[in-house]
Amino acid sequence: MKKILALLLGIAVVLTLAGCSENQLPESVSTPKLEEAIQDVQETDHGFKTVTMLGFEALTDRKSDSDILTDIWREKTNVKAEIQALNGVNDYTAYITNAVAGNTLPDIIAVDEGIFDVEERFELLKNSGFLLSIPFETAKEYMPQTIARLERMGISFEDWYYANADEDTGEWYYIPTLPSPLFQEDIRDSRYGIDNTEINISYIWIRDDILNTVEQGSVPASTIETLYDVYADNMNYAYIDDSHINSLDDLSEYLKKAQECIKAYGLDVGVIHPAADNSAAAIKWSGYSFADRIFDDMPLYPNNIAFGSDDLAFFESTDEWHDYLLWLNTAYNNGWITDFMSDTSNSRSYAVMNWWLEPKTEISPITGNEYGWRLFPAFTSSTSGGAAVKLSLETRGAVGFNAKRFGQADLEWLLKWADWNYSLEAQELRNWGVDLSEGEGQQRRFKDEYDQVADYMLSGISGENDGWKYGLVNALSGSYEYWNHEVYGVCSRDVGYESPFYVYDLNNIKFDQRYFVPYLYKKDIVDKGKVLYIELDSEKEEKAKAVYAVLEQEYTLNVEIAMEVVFKKLITCSGSDFEKEYKAYMELYNKSTLKGMEDSLSESLKQLFEK
Repeated sequence: MKKILALLLGIAVVLTLAGCSENQLPESVSTPKLEEAIQDVQETDHGFKTVTMLGFEALTDRKSDSDILTDIWREKTNVKAEIQALNGVNDYTAYITNAVAGNTLPDIIAVDEGIFDVEERFELLKNSGFLLSIPFETAKEYMPQTIARLERMGISFEDWYYANADEDTGEWYYIPTLPSPLFQEDIRDSRYGIDNTEINISYIWIRDDILNTVEQGSVPASTIETLYDVYADNMNYAYIDDSHINSLDDLSEYLKKAQECIKAYGLDVGVIHPAADNSAAAIKWSGYSFADRIFDDMPLYPNNIAFGSDDLAFFESTDEWHDYLLWLNTAYNNGWITDFMSDTSNSRSYAVMNWWLEPKTEISPITGNEYGWRLFPAFTSSTSGGAAVKLSLETRGAVGFNAKRFGQADLEWLLKWADWNYSLEAQELRNWGVDLSEGEGQQRRFKDEYDQVADYMLSGISGENDGWKYGLVNALSGSYEYWNHEVYGVCSRDVGYESPFYVYDLNNIKFDQRYFVPYLYKKDIVDKGKVLYIELDSEKEEKAKAVYAVLEQEYTLNVEIAMEVVFKKLITCSGSDFEKEYKAYMELYNKSTLKGMEDSLSESLKQLFEK
């Protein structure tokens, strides 16, 4: 069975690796000059090995076969990849099932869409004989650049290989993605490290003209942007720390005042829309469902299970879940939530919104000026005590080879092709292009004449001469459909601490509350030293994984199917009928075996982790 939960390394391993931070990082890999690269491509008689590869066709008129990076990739590897497009595919399990049945899978299965991470898909590919096995000694022989990159992190190729090997055969059936750069202690202290530290917290948008009317003296959104322009890298969360919503009770008090403000000014505004869409499932798992619970009642494990972590934070039968549903019912009956299950609610304006939504800025009848939106870390009292750094050698699956097209004799050139894609040189090219930048390390910058490239790579701003012209993609925010998958599709979003986004100062990057506020909040917590290192016992992990697999299946079959009907009735009933409807809701829930599995899972998980 393919592994479902990530193998987290113990404290002993972390301490062993800590010494690698004393080593100096190697100098940036040199890349060919633009003119030289073009000349090489033009003068070389290729004779490519042409392969088909699962990916996306770029939705742009600047196709991949015309950019300089693609030419370099083909020159370095002697492999030309033709993309079998996934554009428009919504159900990847159905796609893989049909492709297996019709023997229409491409030569290379390489796309970051959970192809290997969803057990059903992986097992189907493997058991149908569509994945070529990759023995350890073969991989070690033909992946020297990958080995060098792992050594830079203080990781042995053998450890990485066997952490991702199939449990039945002990061999790879796909090449996994690289482990996190956070294995290096100095990287954990960098902006990249802070940004990639996991802090399980919800955020909410609050319209700031109503906020400043209800809470006098609150910092307007425009002021945060001004502070960003002035202080940027030197700014701390304390500059904007006026959060006052630390629990569901606090949120209720604010919504009461917001409702009074809306009535007083006659605004055509809803009080709150608490989810990304209008379905019962979205409401149920909205950010507010984690209010003041995760770190208080379950201090470690929900934040550190790699798959299904949020689903494990609450179980239907807990008192906290009952209280949350009661809060939603109360909010509905108080008129705070009115049309959240209608098809039109997302087109309305609201005083408070879930942070997944895109807030609209309009002229305020209160002030006569444009109002902005504040992004608040919600319920901070329960989350300010911990941030989790997960160090895992078990990673996602990145690329598999079609065993119906290739045999063991093909592994030499296939692995060399993959090895180039994993190399430091390839990462440098993806991040900085060919001869577009100057300087070393944290002083590296795009040359002045490539200012549009810098704007694109840092903030996603498009222009006639932006990154696409030179084969670059803003992979931090760019959609899969805009990647050149021959260059980017194998590495699985290979963006690291030496990418422009993390090398440039923050004041070079366009202000965006969605990034900046969470970053400041994380920085504040990490600066206080509240980082959890997690130790996992592998034998206990196996037991927990088995229980979780059953839980996930039963939950889907027995609960989610009926959720839309019973959940809507539960939330929209009168307050006096809530307990009766909740009893009916729980009767449906308890028809499954979830409760027993839930207790077993909770007990096994609690034994897995230690500070």
